[in-house]
Amino acid sequence: MNPIKINWFIPPNHVNRFIPDWLAKPAKLGYHNYDQVSASVWLRCLQLIPYLEKKGVRCRVNDFSASADISVFVRWQNDQAYDCLQQRKDKGEIIIFDQCVNYLDVTGTFPGNYGSTEQTRKEFLRMAKLSDAFTCPSEFIRQRAAQEGILAHYIPESVDLRHFKGSKTKESLNQRGLTAIWSGQPIKVSELNDLIPLLEKRNISLVLISEKKPEISGKFNYLSWSYYTFPQTILNGDFCLSPRKTDNPYDLGHSHFKIGVFMAQGIPALASPLPSYLEVIQKTGGGKICESNSDWESALDCITENRNILWEWSQAARKGMIAHYSTENVVKQYIILFEQLLGSKAQ
Repeated sequence: MNPIKINWFIPPNHVNRFIPDWLAKPAKLGYHNYDQVSASVWLRCLQLIPYLEKKGVRCRVNDFSASADISVFVRWQNDQAYDCLQQRKDKGEIIIFDQCVNYLDVTGTFPGNYGSTEQTRKEFLRMAKLSDAFTCPSEFIRQRAAQEGILAHYIPESVDLRHFKGSKTKESLNQRGLTAIWSGQPIKVSELNDLIPLLEKRNISLVLISEKKPEISGKFNYLSWSYYTFPQTILNGDFCLSPRKTDNPYDLGHSHFKIGVFMAQGIPALASPLPSYLEVIQKTGGGKICESNSDWESALDCITENRNILWEWSQAARKGMIAHYSTENVVKQYIILFEQLLGSKAQ
């Protein structure tokens, strides 16, 4: 049987940041700089490719001249993307459209220039409806897409354990002081406003990881974000915090990755009840969901007074993430989908 050939299409400005021989050696590591591409692109495309190649799936990235069995469009949905999709469709290729956020519900633009507009919804729908399948990183988005009559598949975001290979030790969790850790865009640090007083009351230190130093009241240690240092930086925390808005469909569609990457290295999570967070905490037992201010206080008191529960959560988080969300295992879901789509075409 001939190997499956996949052509991945990502925003062209991302490819322009690769050194010239990227397209000549698309499956090799080291020919791109993850710090210069959006997280969704390396999560939903680049980090998958070495694992797919190992399974015999041949991959190219933005090779507009190459033929393929399947073309996958990742986080690219403008007019240029749509024209490219039509061209690949006309060649008889199977088309998969992948989008990591919910553009189906128009929420407007939030501070930080994120959210969904009428334009992004229109672009999303025309890409998805011309495709043979739509993939997304949360069950919430899958269900919304299905309501629009789109053939949708939930494939979770994954943690590449060849890169995120650190692990929290029991000795470090038994140190005298506790440290909470958070990572994200500087503009979103305001999500911590209500929690900082709770941390200070319990003498819990706070570490913030971001590309630029966030502006927020209260004491914290700032660590600069880089893909290449992130695995080691994560280990500066004893548990991660991820309070998120749950009052709009854009935020409700977010994937688990913001807490999952910590959990994969044994850093338990205290998180808001986003659907994807509920899923990963329930599957792994590696943390606690906090729906109210009293829930946050109770969870903080629990781990302050009982370090054993923190270690139990740590072990469960790491074990569960490896089993359910490692890139090696998630890639199997992609291959199953590829084979299903090719099988349906052959019938």
